[in-house]
Order: sequence, then structure tokens, then C-alpha cells
Amino acid sequence: MGAVLLAAAVGLLAFALVEAPSWGWASGRLGAAVAGALIAGTLVVLRCRRHPAPVLELGLLRLRSFTGAFLASVFYFAAFGSLVLNFVEFLTGVWHYSALQAGLAMCPGPLLMLPFARAVAPRLIARLGGPAPVAILGVALNAGAQLLWLSGLQADPAYLSHLLPVQLIAGPGVGLTTPALLGLGTSALPPARFGTGSGVLNTARQVGITIGVAAFVAILATVNHADPLPAFRTGQWLTVALFAAAGLVVLATFTTLRMTRPGPVPAAPVAATIPSGASED
Repeated sequence: MGAVLLAAAVGLLAFALVEAPSWGWASGRLGAAVAGALIAGTLVVLRCRRHPAPVLELGLLRLRSFTGAFLASVFYFAAFGSLVLNFVEFLTGVWHYSALQAGLAMCPGPLLMLPFARAVAPRLIARLGGPAPVAILGVALNAGAQLLWLSGLQADPAYLSHLLPVQLIAGPGVGLTTPALLGLGTSALPPARFGTGSGVLNTARQVGITIGVAAFVAILATVNHADPLPAFRTGQWLTVALFAAAGLVVLATFTTLRMTRPGPVPAAPVAATIPSGASED
């Protein structure tokens, strides 16, 4: 039931965003969908507080690093979902690439993600003193790549001079940020909660992607086919804003952790052993 309610909350919010342009932002149907999402979300929280095996362990959110990683993951992957749809729609709709051409054009970024995630990120985490600085660096690379794309947005295809440099910056950014956010979120968890914590962070990732895609779909509904660039610029600013929000959450979390006096965390069930105000270090 908790999983059903969680899916309903996210689904209704995404549905509201997608349909808002046709319904109108002040329509009763939009208000009903948003209200339904809020009610379902509230029921998820209430059920998770009472259920012996909840779909989301709310006790984990009492850990500052975990909460920061959770919120940052929602913002970051909302931006990621938005930018992927942005690229695909722009390449096929404005530059008139085929689906295969668009996929190949976007390959350099994903190809760079794996080596940066597996080889570079762990070394930087060790050198910079933790995952938070690496996550901030990765988010900054992603935001910078999207600003570069925005600065040269044009209707005429310019792959080598425009899209390829963006991919070469964005790919390493994703490769650094993804493991760093996971490391930040699990760094303070007792070993018995590593699996549960990773699952909750992956849920945040999927929720973020869903919301980001839905928000960009709403923006695409305003595209003027005679001049599509303004709508894509709006979508690009949304992506940059979401990346910035993710970076600010990580920075705030990192700052708070550095100001907190270290203390041990008992390795027992989270709900019973992480009281309000307990240190996570």
C-alpha cells in the first residue's frame, strides 16, 4: 500500500505538470491533481511512521547527510531527466536529426560517465576529504555545460562546435556526481542500513527524473514551430536552476556537517537508534 500511495503521489504530480498547459494553470482539474498528489504524499508519510516495514524508512531522514543527499538527488536527477529530453527533442525537432543520429550525437557524454564514476570520483573523494566536494564539482560541471549549450543555442546544426563540447563536459559531471551523492547519503548509515539507504536514494533519483521530464513536457507544449528556440531556452533555464538547487543543497549539507561535532552512530535499527538531534558523524 505504501508503494501504491507513493506511486500515486508522484504520478499525480507528473500528470498535473504534463496537462497544465492544456488545462490552464488556474484550472480546477489542475488543482484537484495537485491536491491528490499532496494527499497521497501525506498518507505515505503517515503510513511509513506506523508500519513495521515501511516503503521508506523515515528515520533515515534524521541523518543530515542522508537528507541532504536525498533532496539533492531529487533536484539533480530532475535536471538530468529534463536535459536528456531537451537534447532529444531539440536534435530531432530543430536540427532534424533522425532518432539514430540523435542517439549517436549524445553518445560521448554517457561514454565518459563510466570511467569518471569508477576511476576518477573515488580518487577525488579521497583527496578532497569526502563525497560532498566531489558532488559540488560534478554539479558545477553539469550546470556549466548547460549554460554553454544555452549560450550558443541556434537553429542551424553545429555539432562539433556546440553539442560535442557540451557532451564532453556534462558526461564527466554526471560521472562525478552520481557516486558522490550516493556516498554522501550512505556515509553516516550503520552497515545494516546500507541497502535500505541506497534503495531510498534510488527512489529519490527516479522521482526526480519523473518530475524533471514532466516539467519539460509542459514547457514543450508552448513551442512555436515557427520559432522553437524560446521554449527550449526556457527549458534550459529550468535545467540550470535544478542543477543549481542540487548544488546549493549539497553545499549547505557539507557546511552543516563541518560545523557539527563528530560523534558515533549506533549500529542498530535506524528507527530506534537515531533520535532527533543525534549526530551522524
